[in-house]
Amino acid sequence: MFTLLAVLGSVLSVGLAAWAAERSLRRTRRQTRYGRYAPWVHPRGRLAAPLNRVAESRLLRRLGEHIPSVVFVSDVTDVVYVNYVVDAHRIAPLVPPGL
Repeated sequence: MFTLLAVLGSVLSVGLAAWAAERSLRRTRRQTRYGRYAPWVHPRGRLAAPLNRVAESRLLRRLGEHIPSVVFVSDVTDVVYVNYVVDAHRIAPLVPPGL
């Protein structure tokens, strides 16, 4: 009985700490329209609601920041990539059919 209460107390304290951390991080890391803190919505299905919660969790994002990023190796050299926003109707003649 004592072990069950100890486990229950541990689970509740960890859950309360996670809830408090999530509330605190939501104040400091506000939701934005675009970018890193933009809302992520799973299209549909049974797992949509749980996946939306995980994706919106500031605590999980904060913990994930400590995971080292993957380093990719490429043989491509001497290339400059440029990205910019252009109205779709201006470049429509340049886009091949089917794209």
